[in-house]
Amino acid sequence: MTDLPMEVTMHPERYSHMIQRKNAFGGFKDLREKVRLSQYKTYTCEELGGKPQTPSETKPRILDYIMYNGEQDILEVRLNTLGPIVDKFLLAETNWTFTGKSKEFKFPSLKNNPTFAKYWDKIVHVQVDPPLKDEGHWAREHHNRNQGLKQGLQLVPPKEGDFIFMSDLDEIWRPSVAEALTKCTDFEHPIFTLSLAFHYYSYEYKRNDAWGNGRIMRWSKTDSVETVDCQKIRYGLVYQHVPQAGWHCSWCFGNMTEVLDKVQSYSHQEHNRPEYLTRENILSGFRYGYDLFGRNGDQFQYVEDNLDVPDWIAANRERFEYALYRRNEWAGFVDIKEELTAKQTDVQIKL
Repeated sequence: MTDLPMEVTMHPERYSHMIQRKNAFGGFKDLREKVRLSQYKTYTCEELGGKPQTPSETKPRILDYIMYNGEQDILEVRLNTLGPIVDKFLLAETNWTFTGKSKEFKFPSLKNNPTFAKYWDKIVHVQVDPPLKDEGHWAREHHNRNQGLKQGLQLVPPKEGDFIFMSDLDEIWRPSVAEALTKCTDFEHPIFTLSLAFHYYSYEYKRNDAWGNGRIMRWSKTDSVETVDCQKIRYGLVYQHVPQAGWHCSWCFGNMTEVLDKVQSYSHQEHNRPEYLTRENILSGFRYGYDLFGRNGDQFQYVEDNLDVPDWIAANRERFEYALYRRNEWAGFVDIKEELTAKQTDVQIKL
């Protein structure tokens, strides 16, 4: 964007109608949501490998199991997108990182935050017990995922027919998936794989291949909390495929500090190298959509005016502008934008 007023360049989502008209909604904001909803994916029981329920059958519960490490914005999007359909969120958290460093539990600090008040009573905070034997960062992650699920299901025991969704915090499934599942029965498979649109940095950068690590488990009378194995469910069973099931937006952070925190604490410690963590590398990668760590396999397609986004982001586009538009000087980062704005203000004052 060149030769535009500063107010427009600083708030591209607010003034999107002044910047781009060549889209399905002609740039009109009141038509944008109508077009989005007209394209929204819904499901039949047949697509999910099941049959319609009879009206007399008990409606199953939806349990959403997630791991949390302080990603406040992503949690906000997930809760408000899925909150109306989910019965309980099982939020697992540790007071140690996957690299073995101690940290505080971050979720309790959100208790008095009005952003999370609406669905607070639906959240069960699972403080995951540490592993008895320390075998490295990948073993810590696997322990966290599996032990968190077991402890969560001990706190909220599932009943026969309940659906347990298992996906990372940034793997957000469509509410229409759960809406359809609760109306179906007699499924061919008890495990479902969520095929998610795979985005990097924002919803404007998309990989051609889908992301398939999210799972749904339909609880049966032969299942038990003691023997449930999250890793086996993720990687070792036959699944019913659920197409266009939602969104995985990896590295969709609002602040550059969050990028640094993730690299320094997650299991891929081969990425924790000084040349990858420079300000210039991060800004360029997020702005132009190339991989921060030089991996040739991660190639992204630019999707302008992408309407297929989680419901809460669609309803709050200015609030989550960084998740929709990165092609500016600050690459969408709120903290960098504030820094640049402060510098511009200082220059104006001196003049």
